Amino acid sequence: MITLAIDYGASNVGIALVRNTEAGNEPLFAGTLILDARELKEKVETRAGIRGLRRTRKTKNRRLRELGESLSDLGIERDKVARIVRFSNRRGYKSLFSDPNETEKVDEAESAYRCTREQFFHQLEQELQEILSDREAYEKALSVCERILNRKGDRYAEIRLIRIDNRGASRSAWAGCNKVTPRRDNATDDAIAQQLVTYFQSAIKTEPHKLEMLNQTVCELDSISKNLRGAIANNDDFSKKILRRRARKSLRNLRAELPSTEPEDVSDDAWKYVEKGILNILENSGGRNRYCREHSKSCVEKVLEGKPPEFKTTIADADIISRLKFFCDVQESAL
Repeated sequence: MITLAIDYGASNVGIALVRNTEAGNEPLFAGTLILDARELKEKVETRAGIRGLRRTRKTKNRRLRELGESLSDLGIERDKVARIVRFSNRRGYKSLFSDPNETEKVDEAESAYRCTREQFFHQLEQELQEILSDREAYEKALSVCERILNRKGDRYAEIRLIRIDNRGASRSAWAGCNKVTPRRDNATDDAIAQQLVTYFQSAIKTEPHKLEMLNQTVCELDSISKNLRGAIANNDDFSKKILRRRARKSLRNLRAELPSTEPEDVSDDAWKYVEKGILNILENSGGRNRYCREHSKSCVEKVLEGKPPEFKTTIADADIISRLKFFCDVQESAL
């Protein structure tokens, strides 16, 4: 029996023709199809987007199911419970945590169905008054709705927390280390040092005594980063301009002391990306670093020694490595 094996990818699709025998699988042909998937990506939802929609839908169904069970426990009739649950289906999720000062473009058809949380509960109160004539039953049902539908807007009272509170802290990517990595705004110097040492490693090997100058530049840029983030928070454009100029001057002074051995045009092109990346680290310090404090220094030492950092192998990395090995073995066997 001959089998066609297909390995789908975003741009590359691997195919292999294999003869299946009792002794084993004998590869007859292997190749790669290269696709341009940009047109398809523009028309379909991303995988992460589909997963997010599915989770939101499941959370909403769970919330409504819990509401229906709680109302039934109060002794309310089934048809009335179904009517309350159907009306509560309008309760949103994003409106609770969205920034009121942030403007969002919404078309007219969609804006007609949007309302604030308090507007929703005001309409819900009127709906409950029409459904439940008994005052005591009305107050109990309203209390249940306020608790399950989270009228107070307590993010920790949600069934599924918003994304920043819904996942654990990042762990160090260093092999064998399971420490929580520091936040970028608390350890900006580590990220800056890794960038600069990677670019200037050949120059520092030639002149090791200039490593101290690089460390001084890192400390200076770390100080600029703290002031720059404060200026951005206060919308102080004048201070931002001055601090960015100071950061560029500090970087260019360091580059003048540690010249590159590459041709000038190649070196200039590479430096543009390095300078842009450093300025981005100084201004946008959200998230966490790749390594813990200890192994951030170990990463710098490894780069200076000319050795690769000890990355932790993830499931995705192991999968990629196994696929590459498989196709290499298949191609060798075919030849």
